[in-house]
Amino acid sequence: MFSRLAATGLCLVVSSHVMDEAMRCDEVLLLREGKLLGQMTPEALMESTGAQNPEDAFVALIAAGGTAQPPSRKASVPKHRAAAEGKQP
Repeated sequence: MFSRLAATGLCLVVSSHVMDEAMRCDEVLLLREGKLLGQMTPEALMESTGAQNPEDAFVALIAAGGTAQPPSRKASVPKHRAAAEGKQP
């Protein structure tokens, strides 16, 4: 259902403590105790931490004190909309 809504161009904000769900989003913001630890794509999260799974990536960010990054400003089509339009993101 979320993918269909996102494909229409809507912005969805999903709040979840389940990292596998978060990894399905185009971009993640990782918070702990109200502090922004990081803002990036799921792929960038995994790459920047070198973790083998999303939970370990989150723990790595906590241990590092966070690596908050500004939102990406590059013009891109969200992967859900790209898939709906038959394009490669």
